[in-house]
Amino acid sequence: MPAVINFAANLALGGGLAWVARRSPAVRRDFVSWALVFLVGFEAVVVTPVSTFLFRFYPQWSMLYAFDPQVFPNLDTWIGPLSLLAVLVNFAAALLGFFITRGGVVRGSRWLCFTPWAAGALIVIACAALYGERLVYIGDYDAFWQGTADLFLLRVGGWVGLALYVCSALFVRWVQRRFHDHDPSLV
Repeated sequence: MPAVINFAANLALGGGLAWVARRSPAVRRDFVSWALVFLVGFEAVVVTPVSTFLFRFYPQWSMLYAFDPQVFPNLDTWIGPLSLLAVLVNFAAALLGFFITRGGVVRGSRWLCFTPWAAGALIVIACAALYGERLVYIGDYDAFWQGTADLFLLRVGGWVGLALYVCSALFVRWVQRRFHDHDPSLV
């Protein structure tokens, strides 16, 4: 999915994980807790490979067709560093969502708890309003502007992006079901 949508989804993922772990004494007490370790692990094992794959094989879609390859002919040489930047921004968004929601849980502020979800939703709505076609059509720059790009559901990249969001939601749901009444333990 485009990098800005991944940013919004990672805000929601971090906020969602902090929210479902809100009853945990460790999450309330410690800045670094098991829920944060779970989040960082999920980002490293699932989100990073998917984001890197999408940025590597669908770079122009990931950047919302913002850069014309004729104007920026060396852009392909920057895919690696841009992919790294996307991964770091995804991590930062997930951590930001987690810490904002955790702060709301600790302070007892419900509006603060839901801020990452609201911000993520606003980002998605703004992108859909401003760049609707750029979100749903995959192709290279020329194919998109010539109208021959494919609907994202017809390409592997679209399904991989959707699978990432489904896996993220299932992960948060699993953490909620598995640890809603206790913290994880090694014993």
